[in-house]
Amino acid sequence: NCTIHSIAIGSCVRIGSNCRIYPRSKIHDCCIIENDSVIPPDMVISPFSRVRGNPARIVGSLPECSGGEFVDDCVQEYARFVRELGE
Repeated sequence: NCTIHSIAIGSCVRIGSNCRIYPRSKIHDCCIIENDSVIPPDMVISPFSRVRGNPARIVGSLPECSGGEFVDDCVQEYARFVRELGE
């Protein structure tokens, strides 16, 4: 249920449900966009940021070691997706 018009979204970004991401916004790698967040136009979100709100604000940062966890989660999610395709 998200609306996304971003100029770029990096790798390993978790976007919660019901988010709206407006034009010209840029989300760098390894970020968490929490549920119901509204990313305004022209907002740039730096790597390893946690974002929430309407309008969205950076509310915290993630440890750089979390990048590996994001990759592992993506691999597991992709494997689940491929299994479901075969069913």
